[in-house]
Amino acid sequence: MLIVNKQAFTKGLTLLLSFCVIFVLILMPLIKGMNTLDYADDLFNKLSKASANYFDQVGKDTAKHHGKQVSFSVKVGKDGMTEEQVKTAAETAVQVFTTLGAQAEANGAEVKLTMDLGAVLGKLSDGSKLVYDNQGDQAKAFFGMEYKKALKSAWETLTPGIKKLQAEKKIEEANAISNVLKRCVETAYNYDGVKPESVMQHLPEMLGLLVFYVIYTMWYGYSIFYLFEGIGMSMKKAKDKKEV
Repeated sequence: MLIVNKQAFTKGLTLLLSFCVIFVLILMPLIKGMNTLDYADDLFNKLSKASANYFDQVGKDTAKHHGKQVSFSVKVGKDGMTEEQVKTAAETAVQVFTTLGAQAEANGAEVKLTMDLGAVLGKLSDGSKLVYDNQGDQAKAFFGMEYKKALKSAWETLTPGIKKLQAEKKIEEANAISNVLKRCVETAYNYDGVKPESVMQHLPEMLGLLVFYVIYTMWYGYSIFYLFEGIGMSMKKAKDKKEV
């Protein structure tokens, strides 16, 4: 390898090696038994959970559908599941929606639901709120089974139901289900066990991570820049072409 600018190459190599040392330190469990990436992920989960509470708003929207009857049939289970697994998935769906106040029947992989949309979605939102609030024992008692299993079953059963209602031109009903699934069920499932905290509680850490991210990104960029300059590859403005 031909080095045409030893000073630039040495600077680039030093920056790159020091960058690698810091990168190794980032992957070590130096912050509360976690590495920097896991710590940052845990911190941002806590901060984002505090701003993801839409349960009150969803409750108001869901109340508009009380007394509105809907009925549809969906197939449960996924490709690759055994017949026994599909049967178990259907039985779980029946148990979950019976608990929520719907009429549920299973016929093989097909589950038929008949329900008061507002009432069932309201109860599903209530159960999800228990999970969101980290009240695991109450949530388990509410659903009568492991609560994450219940939330997953509700999601997998109602999701195809949205398309069924859309095909019947019942757009408001489909949107109501989608709203509860995204803002209640999904939120509760993903944030289970996470303690919500405000940004102001962690302002120094937030600023520190932001500044470090900017510096570390530039650190790597400049190391590559100087290495390439050292071997004679650099970015320069092209000379203006003179027309004949």
